[in-house]
Amino acid sequence: MPSPLYYATTIGFRVTRAFLFILAVFLLASTTYDEHRGITVPPDRFAVLGEVRKDDDPKQFRSIMTYKWIRGSLFLIAWSALVGIRRRMDKLDPFSPNFAGNAELDELGRDLDKEEKQRERHK
Repeated sequence: MPSPLYYATTIGFRVTRAFLFILAVFLLASTTYDEHRGITVPPDRFAVLGEVRKDDDPKQFRSIMTYKWIRGSLFLIAWSALVGIRRRMDKLDPFSPNFAGNAELDELGRDLDKEEKQRERHK
């Protein structure tokens, strides 16, 4: 039976991964929509600019869109990193249903079996 810590980390990772994925998809979809329209509203750090149109100020528009593309991509990269970390944790956790095992654990098991047999012989 998996430990309570396994369930706590699983739930925490699932919630965090879901949040990051939904946020990344939303940000990238919003950026795509702004790119298609040619009109964007800058993030808070550019708030004094108001609405920026591609036709009116192409350099500023491109700068803001680059920021938005990178922001959405970073959330997607963070999501994929958490997926990779979680999969690695599952493979290394002996109580996980996805435990892959490894040679060291197999060797340890054989050594413990030998010691147990030796104890039984000495009884």
